[in-house]
Amino acid sequence: MKCKECNSKEFEYDDRLQQNSCVECGFIMVESPFEETVSVRLGQMGEDMRVSDKGTLGSLISDGGVESKHLRRAIRTTRSKKETKLYHRNNERQARFYSILKVLLSNYSTSDSSSIELIKQDILTYFRRLDTQHKLRGYSNDERAAALSYIVFREHGWPVSLHSISKHSDVPRKKVSKVAKTLAKVMGKSTVFTQVPFVSWCEREANILGGEEFGISAINIAPVMQKFYLDYGFSITRVQVATTLYMCSLLCGYKYTQNDIGNQVNACQVSIRENVKKVCKQLGIKRDDLLLMNLDDFINGAF
Repeated sequence: MKCKECNSKEFEYDDRLQQNSCVECGFIMVESPFEETVSVRLGQMGEDMRVSDKGTLGSLISDGGVESKHLRRAIRTTRSKKETKLYHRNNERQARFYSILKVLLSNYSTSDSSSIELIKQDILTYFRRLDTQHKLRGYSNDERAAALSYIVFREHGWPVSLHSISKHSDVPRKKVSKVAKTLAKVMGKSTVFTQVPFVSWCEREANILGGEEFGISAINIAPVMQKFYLDYGFSITRVQVATTLYMCSLLCGYKYTQNDIGNQVNACQVSIRENVKKVCKQLGIKRDDLLLMNLDDFINGAF
């Protein structure tokens, strides 16, 4: 037996009301609705027999509705219990979701506590909206938290990748991407995935790797490199972030290797090296030329 509302197979049986209710959404399942009636003989044997409801064993159920005040009262009680139980179940679902969300968001610390609090509230708002619309069926709370977090992080311009969300939620990257795209489409927010926060992404990774000074250098070169990538048809991925940070390291005299940066950004060292070659070829310079330039020379001369 499956629930007609959410397709769940878990039910609770109420001995008093003798009915099954869905554990997930509280829907009442009625398998064989019928009412018994009392047969009352009016007149002598052989005369007309009529079925009448004395309110003892049951009631008459017809197209016109229920004719027993006892059954009407029972229906109202059942409906009230169903609504109360559904509200209670919704609160339980939200509580379970919130406990998983807190663990996920704890991995994204920031000095601005109000920022992460705003993100959390937006995620919970989207959860309530989608839950009310029954658009979260078929997904676990881990998948819901991962997908909604990714959507809201992108909305707020946070440089959070699918790999990062997958790592901290234990949900496969492909699953996070699939669920996030589905939910974003339902909410009319599909455009958030085309707005890559490249500059803030570079700044964040640079701050983690080398501190505020390296982060400021990354901010200066990132907008220029982003325009370059878009103008020449490069995809904006973590490899482009790693390439930008490596070029920034060479131009500003930092000693971060391709391996150091690749480990931080989770990009292959070979991919970074090949991407640097493509960028230098497109600009008409050599990699060693970067060592002889400073950041201003590169921005003003190469572009």
